[in-house]
Amino acid sequence: MSIPNLTNPLTIDKFIQLYDEQIDDDSDDIIESIIHTYSQVEDVEEESLPQDLEKEVEIISHSDAIQALKSLKLYELQQDQGERLNILALERFERLVGQRMDATKTQTTINRYFHK
Repeated sequence: MSIPNLTNPLTIDKFIQLYDEQIDDDSDDIIESIIHTYSQVEDVEEESLPQDLEKEVEIISHSDAIQALKSLKLYELQQDQGERLNILALERFERLVGQRMDATKTQTTINRYFHK
């Protein structure tokens, strides 16, 4: 059997036992080499860190999340091939964010309300 465009193919015996690639290492040398390779800790200076890692991620408010979900739902409704399942998923997530927003609200007394 001949493979086109393949010059000087190896026999199976030569492929399995390549004499040019034999490595003669003691087991101690192999262990030391592995330890040396994987135990190197790179010293990373703060100056070399990318600017994106140094910035904190802005916390998104519940109302901003709900507004974004409404925009996504409107986008999906306007599409010719809009998926009803996507709209339902967005509405479900919108309700979830609304529940989270309600859970974070606290009741206050009338005196505190007017003394803000």
